[in-house]
Amino acid sequence: MIRPRILVVDDDADILLACAEGLPAYGYEVMTISRGEQALQILKTRSFDAVILDWFLPGMDGTEVLKKIRHEIAPEVPVLMLTAFGSLESCVEHLRLGASGYLAKPFNIGELARELARLLGRKEYGRPLLSREKGEPLSEQEKKVLLGLREGLTDKAIAERLGISVRTVNNHVYRIMRKLNASTRAEIVSLSFRRKIV
Repeated sequence: MIRPRILVVDDDADILLACAEGLPAYGYEVMTISRGEQALQILKTRSFDAVILDWFLPGMDGTEVLKKIRHEIAPEVPVLMLTAFGSLESCVEHLRLGASGYLAKPFNIGELARELARLLGRKEYGRPLLSREKGEPLSEQEKKVLLGLREGLTDKAIAERLGISVRTVNNHVYRIMRKLNASTRAEIVSLSFRRKIV
């Protein structure tokens, strides 16, 4: 099966890492770029099934990149805009400029994968694939994250308890999902009780 190819454009290294590590578990092939100008050069030479584009980029911002993708380079490719600070009016304006959708930061990889699946019309890419990690035991840190989830803690609270970043908590959650073949956090918690994992 040919994996959908996704280009992720964001200057946040944590976002790029989360996409590069998390989206392949849902069946996507991922390439990451940190600047808009680089993304446009890549799009001229390689084809992608969708682009994930941050609104605020150094140099050429996401709005200008979106315009060039739509009017010059790849008008047919779905573009999902990421935004941390945008107003509803600004998001609507991006949709008018040709964005296929938008997702507010912070988000988790499951949300992003499901939004991509919607844009591509491929429901099967909204659930994690069976992975070679399935069945592998959880690491000690993953068990601690799982305990936090079972207690109903937020990612921020888990991060503070363990002395790690929220993004690192998210990465642990994605790995737990792959190992348990789960598609949601609720499913992780349910499986952990049924299988007596911690």
